Amino acid sequence: MQFIKSQLSLEQLAIVRSVGPGNWSKDGKQIAYILPDRNGKNFLWVTSTDGKKSHQLTDRSIHLEMSDGTDRRDVWGGPQWSPNDGRVAFLSASSSGKGTSVWTVDSYNGETREISKHFGIDRTPRWSTNGVQIGMVVHRNGRDDIHIVPSSGGTATQMTFGQSDNTDLSWSPDDSQIAFISQVSEIDVFSNNLCLLSTGDGKVVQITHGDRANDRTPRWSPDGKQIAFISNRGDND
Repeated sequence: MQFIKSQLSLEQLAIVRSVGPGNWSKDGKQIAYILPDRNGKNFLWVTSTDGKKSHQLTDRSIHLEMSDGTDRRDVWGGPQWSPNDGRVAFLSASSSGKGTSVWTVDSYNGETREISKHFGIDRTPRWSTNGVQIGMVVHRNGRDDIHIVPSSGGTATQMTFGQSDNTDLSWSPDDSQIAFISQVSEIDVFSNNLCLLSTGDGKVVQITHGDRANDRTPRWSPDGKQIAFISNRGDND
């Protein structure tokens, strides 16, 4: 094997950019990902899985979520594909001029829509399994709570309440429940436990109990009967 040594010019170095988080489309034919421009602004791009076609999806700059939920290593959740069409959910500045909102863009025609319109910070968009709704973490009055909004846009419905931060949501396969992580401990404000939210009546049930535990990153089994999650119980993850 022969290696060719060459020196990069300043112009070439200026266009070197680190690709951000990406996710596969549901049909496995495309990957949506974050790519910064020369000025460091993040934009949403999509590429075919054979690498032959790539293009920028929207002119809106992307807000990169540095911590996806309560797992500090499960970072950069990235753009989220709809389960049943070509829309991609992402975070960008709110049209209100303050905070961030959940937006969607159609990967076929480029139509962009702001899903949630209000003052505050929205993050961690997660499509329901049927694609009809989007769950998200909403930061209001110093607290994080789970909200649900129609994926076509509209008024968001608050689903969790109280003094605990509620984050890191995951829809069940039949959309009847949302698993999420809550700081419900009375002893340690940095503890996190797994809870279940009924999307029908809003009832919340705490599933795990540990005053010194850090449970996080819930993921449903395909049949909806079990939930896997990461925990540091026993001092190790």
